[in-house]
Amino acid sequence: MFLPFRLILALTFQVLLLFAAPKPSPPSPKSSFADSTTPEKLKIPVNEAANDLLLPIHGPKAFLRTFLCTHYELAAYQITIEYRFFESIPTGGSIHVSKLAEIVGMDVDRTGRFLRMLTAHRVFEEVEEDCFAHTAASIALAKEKEVNTAAGMQ
Repeated sequence: MFLPFRLILALTFQVLLLFAAPKPSPPSPKSSFADSTTPEKLKIPVNEAANDLLLPIHGPKAFLRTFLCTHYELAAYQITIEYRFFESIPTGGSIHVSKLAEIVGMDVDRTGRFLRMLTAHRVFEEVEEDCFAHTAASIALAKEKEVNTAAGMQ
């Protein structure tokens, strides 16, 4: 039982050593995907160890809810891509949900629901009540057409 925890500690220590080196600061939700300083050889084991830790913490019901409901999140991505949410939110600022709804041609309630669903996944950020801004993920979807196309065709 403690093996995953020891692995997580060892991997965390390796990542912390990377971030302690005189390099750019650790990535944040605002940083670009291209700014990731984590070496490829650490990404898979760190993610697997983190998932191994989360399963006993959250339990099987939460895992199954996440696994079985991902199509709702995928639908939210596809709809927000189709309605051009990502291009309609200003890159350097924020937008009120009612203004975005007007721009994309969708009712305010539905627009807010899509924004909040994706905000829960750190795709957008609610900077103040009913005002949303980009994160690195939404900027990638707004600016990188390959990412946008791949997400839209799923």
